[in-house]
This record gives sequence, C-alpha cells and structure tokens, in this order.
Amino acid sequence: MNTDNSVSNSNKYLKKLDSIAGIETKGLTAVVDRAAFVFLVLMTLMAPHSIAATQIAGGLGLLFWLAGYFFKPFRGIKTTTLALPILAFFVWTILSSVLSYAPDISIPKIPGNTLFLIFFLAINLLRTRTSVRFLAGALVFSCMINVLWTPLERAMGRGILLGNISTDGPLFRAGLREGDGLFQVNGKRLSGPADIIGEIEKTGKADIQNYRNGHYWVYTVKGNTLLDGKTDFERLGIRSWSKSRSWRSSGFYGHYATYAEVLQLIGSLTFGFLIACIGTLIPSRRKEKGNASPEDDEAPRVIPHPEARRSNMFRISVVLAICLFMISAALLLTITRAAQAGFIVSWFAIILVGGGRKMMIGLLVLSIPVVAGAIIFLQVTRGVGYVDATDSSTTWRLTVYREGLDLWAKSARNATFGVGMDSIKRYAVEWRLFDDGKIQIGHYHSTPMQLLVERGLPALLLWLWMFAAYLWALFRALRTEKFTNWVDRGIVLGAFGGVVGFLFSSLVHYNFGDAEVAMVLYLIMALGMSLMNSNSGRNVPAVTAHPE
Repeated sequence: MNTDNSVSNSNKYLKKLDSIAGIETKGLTAVVDRAAFVFLVLMTLMAPHSIAATQIAGGLGLLFWLAGYFFKPFRGIKTTTLALPILAFFVWTILSSVLSYAPDISIPKIPGNTLFLIFFLAINLLRTRTSVRFLAGALVFSCMINVLWTPLERAMGRGILLGNISTDGPLFRAGLREGDGLFQVNGKRLSGPADIIGEIEKTGKADIQNYRNGHYWVYTVKGNTLLDGKTDFERLGIRSWSKSRSWRSSGFYGHYATYAEVLQLIGSLTFGFLIACIGTLIPSRRKEKGNASPEDDEAPRVIPHPEARRSNMFRISVVLAICLFMISAALLLTITRAAQAGFIVSWFAIILVGGGRKMMIGLLVLSIPVVAGAIIFLQVTRGVGYVDATDSSTTWRLTVYREGLDLWAKSARNATFGVGMDSIKRYAVEWRLFDDGKIQIGHYHSTPMQLLVERGLPALLLWLWMFAAYLWALFRALRTEKFTNWVDRGIVLGAFGGVVGFLFSSLVHYNFGDAEVAMVLYLIMALGMSLMNSNSGRNVPAVTAHPE
C-alpha cells in the first residue's frame, strides 16, 4: 500500500516537473531532459552564493542537455539573434589569444570564456513561460538568503575592532591603528587576539588582513616584537578591543565587488517585478476591447473578483518592495560605488521603458534621499565621495586607462588583435605599465578598456553588438505591449534594466571578467530572451493572475 502511494506521489511530482519544464518526451529521453532541467534549477539557486556549486550544476546540466541529442527524434537547437555576436566574439577571443604576445598565458584562459554556454543551455531548456517564471522567482528567492544574512552578520560582528593599543606594541609598530578592523591572520579567519599569538608561535610571524576606510591591507607582525606579558592582550599591546561591525559585505562570495555586481543584476530583476506588479494596480487607458494580444490563449482559467485581485496584487507588491529594500541595503553595505550607481541607472531605465510619467516623477523624488543617504554613508565608511578625483582608486584608474590607450594605439597589430589576455602580467615591466611600476599591478578595471587592449577593437565592437541586439529586442517587445502577464513583463523589464546597470558599471569595473557575475548575467539574459520565443507559452498554469 505504502509502495503504491510512493509510486503515485513520484508520478505526480514527475508530471508537475514535466508541466513546468515543458517536457513532452518519454522513457530515457524524458529522464535525461528532467535531469538537465533540475541541474539548471540547482545552478540558478546556487548562482547568488557559490561559483563552484554553480559551475558544477551548470556543467552537469550542459552534459545532460547534450546527451539528449543522442536520442531520436533529433531535436533542433534553439538560437536567438544573439547567437551570431556571442559566437563571433568567442572566435575572436580565440584568435586574439593565439596571436597574443604571451600565448602560453592567453590560450589557457580561453575555457574561462565559455560561460556563454549557460545562455544557450537556459535558452534551450526553458521551453515554457512557466519555466521562465519559475527560474526567475528561484533566483530572487535564493538571493534573499544571503541578503538576510548580510545585516545579521553585521549585527553579530566578526574579527577584531582595535580600541586603544600601546604605541610600543607590535601591532602599532607594524602599522595598525586604533579603529582598524582585523579579519584574517595568515589567511585564516580571525576571531580574537589568541589567534594572532597562535600563528606567531607556529610560524614566527602573522600576516594580518586589516580594513581601514574601505580598503583592505596586510600588515606583518613579527614574533620578536611581542611584549612581555601574561595575557595575549598584553603581549600584543592591546588595551581594549571589540567585535568589528565595519567591513565591505561580500555575501557568501569572497569579494565585495563580485557580490555588488550580482546584487545589482538580481535587484534589477526584483525591481522589474515590482514595477510590473504595481502596473496591474494602475488603470491603463491603452487597453481597449478588440485589441486582443496573440497571448490571449494564456488568459487565466480562473479569474478572481477584481477587488480580490487588487488586494492580492497589493500584497505581492509589498513583498517585492521588502525584497528590493533588503537587496538595496546589502548592496549599500558593499560600499561599491559603480554597482550602486549602475543600480540607480537600472531603475531609471526600467521606469523609462516600463513605467509612466507618474512613476518617473515618483522615482525622481525617491532617488533624492536615497542617493544623498548613499553618499553620506560612503563618505563616513570610505572617506570619499561618489566622484572624487583625490581618491586613490580613481587616480589609479586614470593612470592605467591612459597607459592602456597608448599600448592599444602603439601598432596596427595591437589595435586589431590586442596584446592577448593577461599578457601584461609578463610584459608590464618591459612596457613600463602601471606608472612604470610605481602603482599596484592589476587589470584595467574597465570592461571596454580591458577588451580593447587585450583583444582589440573588433572584440569590443562584437561585445557591444551583442548587448545592443539584446537590449533592442527587449525594448521593442516592451514598447509593443507583447506581454499581457505582469510576471513576464516584470522579467523582461528586470532583465533590460539589469544589463543597462551592468554596462554602466562596466565602465569602471571589469565585471565581464568576473566569472560569478558573468554566469548570473548570461542566466538573466536567457530569461529575457526566452520570453521572446513564440513557443514559450505552450503550457499555462491552472490559475494565474489576471492580465494587466
């Protein structure tokens, strides 16, 4: 009896999965299709948290998807208008790497540029509108886990916040000062003074990661500088300390800039949902009788009472507003100016194409205290403004941008094919880059500049073509009122705004070269483009919200 119930429940869940994913195959083919879709979902759930888990799930999803093509009948591969620029950009990347000044460095980096396969994986596995909605909701829901953890972790505190320290103690002599936050010692998490003493006794020194005014530094404390004393505090010269509650939030990633860029993309998707949901509460004059949409076959089978529907949509709007607030707060705690500015630009882009005049006025009014608060918070935590010519990160960027343009224009070869990915790591001294070695060596902190210098002008133009084609496709769909369901419209609005914000931030961040960010970017782009597909609406949920 129990066995029969288990089989019955399993069949019920499989039918539900097939309905969401639009799986119409049978037998072993259905098993492979289900596995591919499940791993796509797992990849989506892991994307806001872990690159390793995301890549493993994505790789397995790709494996099962490709395995499905060994079965009959052969299924075609869905492509979009983005296929040509994406593949052309990748081919040019390979060519540039082969012709690099350091091909042994550039060629091994080619596999890292295959993350675009996530886009094609999702485009081909998202066969129904329900699957697109499910994945978009899963991405936002999953992100809320680290977003809720961020302020909780801040409240609990971590590491050490130095209070009063002795001027003849080892910490002061190493360069540490009162008010500094200490978070790691010899690459390990630091929870108290005993950890520092333990590492010194073990290795003879302690490399301490320090946070001060928005920047992380490493100071070395040597064992022979310890003071005499009975306690760890006395030996380190610490007179008072507490748990630190000041750092640049990084979620479950290892870097605040990565977390900020991902929050901007997912936050934009959430804002798109919110604007589309609010739109259902605002009477529209554009919808007249007889202007039936091709998607009318997606009309709900159960239409709730108008008052009940408005009440339900209002509750959804409140939930989405809370989610957006939490994401915005977490983004603020990363203290990352470019991603924050990109997020604001994304909001305006979404309102511009998906909202009305009242929404735009409301956003302008709302943005004044939000931007003012963000600027004040930045000045307090980092001691700089949003645009600050005296900030070291700004002067560093201006220096390397000038050097990058000079290197790119040095020869026709450099202008066409670039110098090759990461070749500057070998030739920085010979080419007298980074202010002739006076400033820290790194990448160009600008996606357009990085592509121009490393892969040449054609690569940059192909990259711009890819995003221009994407944004134009979504813009046309939004302006022609193609989407009658508010969830679909919200996904496309959020995908549109997220890419606009990403491109804005890319001017001063090499965010396209960040694997975590690129994976979320391609996934969200696939969500938007999947709704462009005419066969995406084959299955309709039994009960849906009333169309806008």
